[in-house]
Amino acid sequence: MNKKVTLENNKKFIIKKPVAKKCDNSCKKHIYTCPLCGKVGMSVPIETVQSLTQMQNIGTNFHLCTSPNCQVVYYNNEYIFNKCDITTKVWYKGSIEEFIVCYCQNIKLIDIINAVTYLRGNNNKEDVLKYLNKDQKEKNCLHKNPTGLSCDKLFANALEFAKERYNKLKGE
Repeated sequence: MNKKVTLENNKKFIIKKPVAKKCDNSCKKHIYTCPLCGKVGMSVPIETVQSLTQMQNIGTNFHLCTSPNCQVVYYNNEYIFNKCDITTKVWYKGSIEEFIVCYCQNIKLIDIINAVTYLRGNNNKEDVLKYLNKDQKEKNCLHKNPTGLSCDKLFANALEFAKERYNKLKGE
């Protein structure tokens, strides 16, 4: 049974119980799927959900919908938060122009592409951060990144993508 709820701060969301699917013998816990698209979600810390929804006392065991085409971001057995309910964009649920690689430093994919182009494709993360005039020490991934995780892997992938793009444009 779905129920629309409007909170004091005018945030609206639907309460719907997610479908729990049992794992095969390779795991011992339940995997929770997104109640809208059915894709298996990723567990996220409650601190992340509270920070990005600006709500407290919302329970535990939240998951992040991993489908780029689904409007749902976070869900548990009581709450569903859509893209419009959180304070930031989710990197894989938007356009390439909105693709945020590092939430702590507010670095988008296009910033990395531009830095790699300016630096002529021969650089690393530190070079890009220096070019973008970003502090390498400031990290608050738990409260800023929708996954609650560090952006290191995503940054490395974005840097590789930008280098490959630069080399193709250069003709290598």
